[in-house]
Amino acid sequence: MLNINLWTWVWNIVNIIVLYFLFKKFLYKPMTKFLKDRSDKIKKTQDEAKQDKVEAEKIKKDIQKSLDETNEKTQQMIKEAHDRAESEYDEIISEARKEASNIVEKAHDETMADREKMLKDLKAEVVDMVIETTDKIMEVKLNPEEDKELINNILDEVVNSK
Repeated sequence: MLNINLWTWVWNIVNIIVLYFLFKKFLYKPMTKFLKDRSDKIKKTQDEAKQDKVEAEKIKKDIQKSLDETNEKTQQMIKEAHDRAESEYDEIISEARKEASNIVEKAHDETMADREKMLKDLKAEVVDMVIETTDKIMEVKLNPEEDKELINNILDEVVNSK
C-alpha cells in the first residue's frame, strides 16, 4: 500500500517553510520594494504632470490675455491712423478747393483785365479811325451825297486795311 514516511513529510514541511522565508526575504521584499518605488515614481510623475498642466493653463491664459490686449491696442492704433488720414484728406481737399478758387478768381481777374485792355485798344482804334476819317472828309468838302459816298469809301478802306 502506501507507505508514508513521517520524516519525509517533516523534511518537506521544513523545506517549504525555509523556502517560504527565503522567497519572502530575497524575492518578495525586493519585489515589493521595487513595485512600491515604481508606484511612487509613477505617482510623482503624475503629480508633476498635473502641476505642469495647471502651469501651462496659467501660461495659456496669460498669453491669451496678452494677445487680447495687443489686438485691442492694434485696433486702437489702426483707428487713430484712419482718423488722422481722414483729417489730412479733408485738409488737403480744403486746401485744393481754396487753391482752385484762387486760380478761378485769378483767371477771372486776368480775363477782365484783358477785356478792359481790348476795350481800351478798340476805343483807341475807333478814335484813330474817326480822326482819320474826319481828316479825309475835311480835305474834300463836297455836297451831302458825295460826303456820304466818301465816308462809306473811307470806312471800307479802313475796315479792309485792318
